[in-house]
Amino acid sequence: MNRKVVMGRTKSVSDSARDCSANPRGPRSLFFRASSSQGAPRVLTPDDLRAVMTSEAALVEQPGALVDELRNVLPRGPLPTTAFPLAARYEPAEVVQGQVDALVSGGWLVPVAAGLALGDRAAAYLDDLHDLHAEATAVWTGDLSELLDLVGTLLAAGTATGGAAYAVFAPPHERPSDPPGIVLFNRLAALRYHRSDAHVAAWAARGLTADQVAALPADAPLRQEIEADTNRRSAPPYAALSPSRRLRFLAGLATLS
Repeated sequence: MNRKVVMGRTKSVSDSARDCSANPRGPRSLFFRASSSQGAPRVLTPDDLRAVMTSEAALVEQPGALVDELRNVLPRGPLPTTAFPLAARYEPAEVVQGQVDALVSGGWLVPVAAGLALGDRAAAYLDDLHDLHAEATAVWTGDLSELLDLVGTLLAAGTATGGAAYAVFAPPHERPSDPPGIVLFNRLAALRYHRSDAHVAAWAARGLTADQVAALPADAPLRQEIEADTNRRSAPPYAALSPSRRLRFLAGLATLS
């Protein structure tokens, strides 16, 4: 697949918040906005899709990174408020709470007995974001069935040693009609939270806070010790794969473009 996509100059988030009529479709429009008098268009190849997906530029108002991070959790149903800080572990608790309060006041999230549920605005936004990710991962051609099976095995094995975040994020929400590329993308994203829990356990065991570990230089002996401990703590799920299946897993990941 070598399709190119034309995109014009985008507005900033603050601009789009003042003019939500610029494009009501949401984040997917980042890929398909044609050129205009605002500036010459540029051409995007599949290699550019990740940069576009993570860009801070937007054409419409967005709920923010917290909802993006929980994109495969919130569609499953109401989420306890205690789960939201697990999606932003390096943010102070009061900052995360402020973001949650703003999402509720903006109608993105709706209070229910079990916690917070998706509001109509957030549901529509996540539908659009889902379509965008499906478009981006369409470049992963070929048979992904073995990779999907291997990641599924890892996700199941991770429940025995995963922590609080893994319990929230895994398994990810999947739609029956999802193409294999986005299923793989979302399963790999969920698997990251096993390592996230392992990392927290490693630095907490040394009496550090999130701010303190973030401030450690990469070459500091303590940071290297924490990373080594994180590797050990995040290893157990991979024992569910035989050595040959682990190699096939790595080889399969290496083929993704």
